[in-house]
Amino acid sequence: MRLFGFETDFDDLKEIGRLLENYAKLWQDINDFAEQKQKWVKGKLQHLSIESVSSTIKYSNRTVILLKKQFEKGSQPFRILMKLKEELEKLHEIEPVIEVLTNPGLATRHWKQIEKILDMEIDPEQVSLSEFFEKQIDKKLHELETLGEKASKEFQLEKMLNTMKSEWVEMNLDLAKWKTSNVKILKSEALEEIQTLLDEHIIKAQTIRSNPSVEFMKEKAEEWERTMIFIQDALDNWIKVQ
Repeated sequence: MRLFGFETDFDDLKEIGRLLENYAKLWQDINDFAEQKQKWVKGKLQHLSIESVSSTIKYSNRTVILLKKQFEKGSQPFRILMKLKEELEKLHEIEPVIEVLTNPGLATRHWKQIEKILDMEIDPEQVSLSEFFEKQIDKKLHELETLGEKASKEFQLEKMLNTMKSEWVEMNLDLAKWKTSNVKILKSEALEEIQTLLDEHIIKAQTIRSNPSVEFMKEKAEEWERTMIFIQDALDNWIKVQ
């Protein structure tokens, strides 16, 4: 086929278009990865998400696998792609560390322990990931993972207790007049709902109290259990005399 008076092979144009798409995808992915890594390493740790890191690693690894088949081995684009692969592997190696340090269950007491493990002062609201790299944090991974597991278990217990407390916020103890008198009695509909919730919370409170990880909030757990039992006993006595 002739175009503008010249013989043109459109198959060559298609091949050039395909190569350009591959080059564009390579440069775009490298640019995106570099920008993200800069944010992760230099930005505040409290803004870092392990989900974001993991998804970026997975996406970029898929790009490497895809483009590896498209570039000639030993070519400049191929070497650049292998460099990206190395960066991804390095980041994947510290992924467990990032997961520990971004654990939402880490409380002040846990950060104090991390300070001892790494022998450094830490302000959780200001510290960046790069500051941990200086402490060869990968060599302390086992200790940090153990602490992270402990923090997660404690976080779940605290969350359970707070959830129970929140379930009582909208709970009302409704009263009604007894026939034509001014004597107030408990409404049976509301009473049944309260008793069901009490039974449920007493069991949960006992479960929390018997958990090996409860030590950090043992007094709160025991107090909540006593409160639930006290309310249950009070209601039982009220029902008997009304």
